[in-house]
Amino acid sequence: VRIPYNSYRSKVKLIRAVTRFSDGNEISVSRGAVRDAVRAAGEDDLMYTDARELSFSMPAVHVGATLEYEIEIRNHRPAHKGEAWDEHIFRRDAPVREWRYVIEYPNRMPLRFKSRNLDVEPEIVKGRWRSTAEWVLNDLEEIRYEGGMPLW
Repeated sequence: VRIPYNSYRSKVKLIRAVTRFSDGNEISVSRGAVRDAVRAAGEDDLMYTDARELSFSMPAVHVGATLEYEIEIRNHRPAHKGEAWDEHIFRRDAPVREWRYVIEYPNRMPLRFKSRNLDVEPEIVKGRWRSTAEWVLNDLEEIRYEGGMPLW
């Protein structure tokens, strides 16, 4: 699993990652197996030292196993003062049982979003000072990508 990010603007943390088997057993990714490094040579943003990648390998993967992981990305330094921006592509090269994308934001900042090729609206939960928007997609089929195909 590879999670690219910009270390100047964001902090990334692996919350949990497990391989779950049909008999109910599971194996967690060990903390020592988690790597955080400058993106590998040949990537588009090689010239930027803040272009990093959190990566880890799922243990004991075999046919029928379920891979689960949860990542937290905190954007702590906006590109423009007083504003926040993010882009998330529900890109999948394997079938996905459940995909959640959650944005937490201060109530003083209005949430505006644009969806392309997505027919799911977020569930908005307003808190006293902060709110969350959560998109949940279920039972997504694998998409086999071809050259020149758009990401969305």
